Amino acid sequence: MSRRHWRIAVPVSALLVAVLTVLAVAALRPSEDVEPVKRPAPDFALQKLDGSGPLRLADLRGHPAVLNFWASWCAPCKAEFAVLRGAWPRYRQRGFVFVAIVFDDTTAAAGEFLRTAGADWPVVVDEKSRAALSFGVRGIPQTYFLDGDGRIDHVERGPLTPSTLAARLSSLEHG
Repeated sequence: MSRRHWRIAVPVSALLVAVLTVLAVAALRPSEDVEPVKRPAPDFALQKLDGSGPLRLADLRGHPAVLNFWASWCAPCKAEFAVLRGAWPRYRQRGFVFVAIVFDDTTAAAGEFLRTAGADWPVVVDEKSRAALSFGVRGIPQTYFLDGDGRIDHVERGPLTPSTLAARLSSLEHG
């Protein structure tokens, strides 16, 4: 390659690297619409996995709530259940409601996992992913923290850690 070509190729390459770096950083940052904080939660009526009828958003009013979208085939979701199970007895006594929302899974597989996981909070099935779409779920596990008025206080994408869950629940309790 001649010197003339190098004089053109080096600045063009540097510019290309800079543009790609900016695009990569922008792609990693959450967009403004990703965190729908402080907006009313979308209304839903989802059938309980145990067949005892529907659970509606209105049934949660007056209680801070944790809505956790998950599936039995999702390894991080399974690990997260231990975190939820550990917090549930303590926060249940304080008036919190946890709801596990089965996403893109069979009721048989979800039920079998729940029997072994020891989850005793309400579990509902999101048939055809309508609730997930209305909430804006982009992957699982994904957890929505609702205040007692049914407004989304926070969205946590990915598996919850004990410290993250405790901080979010404390924020709801004192916020």
